[in-house]
Amino acid sequence: MNNRFDDATLKQILGPTRRSDVVYEAIRAAIVHRRIKRGEWLREGALAEELSVSRTMVRDALTRLVAEGLAVEVPYKGVQAASVTVTELEEVYTMRAKLESWAFELAAERLADDDLAAMRALLPSTVLDPTLRTFEKTREANRKFHWIAIEATGKRHLIRFLEQLWDMVPSDLVYPELTEEQRREIAETELQAHTQILEALEQRDGRRAGELIVPHVLNTLSRAAPVLEKNMGSEGEVLLGM
Repeated sequence: MNNRFDDATLKQILGPTRRSDVVYEAIRAAIVHRRIKRGEWLREGALAEELSVSRTMVRDALTRLVAEGLAVEVPYKGVQAASVTVTELEEVYTMRAKLESWAFELAAERLADDDLAAMRALLPSTVLDPTLRTFEKTREANRKFHWIAIEATGKRHLIRFLEQLWDMVPSDLVYPELTEEQRREIAETELQAHTQILEALEQRDGRRAGELIVPHVLNTLSRAAPVLEKNMGSEGEVLLGM
């Protein structure tokens, strides 16, 4: 099949498109990592000036973030970083548990031996340090542990939906609020859960892996809800960036 667009046209399209993606990813990361607080207004002019790009690129990025659920468009006011109610929090974790269960069930047959070895190597690093001195490394290791399996499914839409759900409630909002003793108990529980899940995957027992991931994810909800309720806004929203 002949190309329907010449090189000059493709360059004009690809250049701005790539830059627009960079703008979107930059604003998205700022929301996810709380450099932009949840509930904060996302002003096109200010963001365009800060990023040294056009307001059109910022507007396009905000449209994508609204569609993704990380931002909300308020009629006659503008766009703000999304907050979440406790009910929505429960919805997010319930959806994540169900989708991740399916992902791990699929992954059991699709993970390469090298993938399983990588997950096994990550196990010690997923243990939460009760003092939080290594919290960032622990959080990254935990995410990698889950995402090696999720990405092994090869299911593009499943991966995209799970990525959105993971990013809606950052884990660093919960653990700093807990006591050191509570964190120690969590460390033991999560290591046991990760070990059992990995053993099921190594045995290629997808059904077992899928069953184990559900309580593992929902346990996070049971820890998160009381903490996030403390940050409840005046209209029943949990302001995740507070």
